[in-house]
Amino acid sequence: MVKPELAQWVLEGLRADGKVTQAEINSILARLPQEIAAIEARLASLRGSGAVASKPAPSARPAAAAVKASAPKSSATKKSSGSKSKGHVRGPAGTLIVLLRSLPEKAHARIHEIRAKQGLRAAIDAARAEAK
Repeated sequence: MVKPELAQWVLEGLRADGKVTQAEINSILARLPQEIAAIEARLASLRGSGAVASKPAPSARPAAAAVKASAPKSSATKKSSGSKSKGHVRGPAGTLIVLLRSLPEKAHARIHEIRAKQGLRAAIDAARAEAK
């Protein structure tokens, strides 16, 4: 299961790899209201009321978040060395995504082909060369 904070990164990666298109993402998002309505109807039938409850059921998430927030902080947290970080926070794949954003669409296919044949590092080098 993908964590919510990583969902955007995963989608960007899938789009950059050509595994999903924006049209497919839009199609899935368009179905969201129907999915929610179906879940609400199922919940109402399980409660036996036949109508959607006006007050949502309490979630376990807030309690879990409170427990997590009250946990003692580790004293062994990583301290910044003050120097600039090299590369992208999301690793080499994030670096490639950022580079692809700066390139015209025509160059994307060539970069993806390089990635498939020669690897991620070669694709990053090619994207950097293309961006210059």
